[in-house]
Amino acid sequence: SAPFKARKGTICPGDSAHLDFVPSNSFDLVYTGYITPINDPLHLNKGDVNENIKLYREACKGKDWQSIKLTELAQRTQEDFYGRWVEEMTRVAKPDKPVIIEQVSMPVCDEVFDWGGVAKEWWNNVSTHSRYGWDVDPNSIEMEKDTIYRNRYHVFMRKNRLT
Repeated sequence: SAPFKARKGTICPGDSAHLDFVPSNSFDLVYTGYITPINDPLHLNKGDVNENIKLYREACKGKDWQSIKLTELAQRTQEDFYGRWVEEMTRVAKPDKPVIIEQVSMPVCDEVFDWGGVAKEWWNNVSTHSRYGWDVDPNSIEMEKDTIYRNRYHVFMRKNRLT
């Protein structure tokens, strides 16, 4: 059951990655203001957030195989995190209704002034296969540049209609 008194016509705050208490096909709009990226995707635990980010940024500059592998693994972990989060968001959206994700960060190796996220191309690539179980129309995916944070963007997509 819901951890709050939810009723029809209310806004239901929650962790978008863990909405198991919400039935599928429940909402006319599913929205998240910001997906906080994982600041230590490989659990290297360097103490504080800034040390973790510094470590990953240094690996982005590296040309040796270890640095390349580290950044690939970290990015894949970040993508899986986003993928599962959006999978849950699309699950609870009603058919043919919008799913909106605001202020998406670019990957840490692409944007050194942010925590790390996913590239714009990732959304279209992921939407066309079943890796995360998104039930969205790939042609509905639109992106808009964020006007507050440099190099962040917003994503709009529409859940597929029932067939």
